[in-house]
Amino acid sequence: MTFVETLKAGLDAWQIPYTEEQIEKLTAVNRMVMEANEHMNLTAIPDGEPSAKKHFLDSLNPPTLAKIRSCKAIIDVGSGAGFPGLPLAIMCPEVSVTLMDSRKKRVVFLAEVIETLGIANAKTLTGRAEDIGRDPAHREKYDVACARAVASLPTLLEYLTPLVKVGGQALCYKGSDIQKELKSSKAAVRVLGCGKLCLEKYTLFSEKQELNIVTAPKIRATSTQFPRLPGKPSKSPIQ
Repeated sequence: MTFVETLKAGLDAWQIPYTEEQIEKLTAVNRMVMEANEHMNLTAIPDGEPSAKKHFLDSLNPPTLAKIRSCKAIIDVGSGAGFPGLPLAIMCPEVSVTLMDSRKKRVVFLAEVIETLGIANAKTLTGRAEDIGRDPAHREKYDVACARAVASLPTLLEYLTPLVKVGGQALCYKGSDIQKELKSSKAAVRVLGCGKLCLEKYTLFSEKQELNIVTAPKIRATSTQFPRLPGKPSKSPIQ
């Protein structure tokens, strides 16, 4: 199947409505990512059906999309090639989406995609999560902070939770083997101001492997001790 055929079939299978304009923009994002990948290290996933599944449909899985549609502002931490932020921005035009990455070269690419395709509700931000999470302009300003393929769950919660408003949620894209990470996250959940973690499963179009969305509701303000200095959350996760 082609990229477009796979994308449409996957959205149809999930009963996610879309317009042809949205499909055209998603296809254009894919084309720009693949073109840029020839001289930038953006993705190891090949074009066509694999990209449609692993990047776009994964970004737009039903548990995530249901949460995002009711938001005003979200931030995609460690956006990389623009996933999940760009697909979410295209499919949810009423939501303000900030794509954040620590590598300026990638942020420049993301800004080019946003401008070229006229994605008016998306914007970029350069910086590390440990620094942005302490910035008053971004700390506890978002309804959802999400991340995909960035870090282990305890580390990820320290990156995301400080950016989330009380009443909002941190949203983590995870693979099928998640139980060990859930157990190791108990201390982080407690000290960062999160409520009980929620686990929701989904499968990509025509595949059997179950993937997971881990949601951490923000029930109280995060201590000013967090996030810790750059590098600390990954080297010494909260225990």
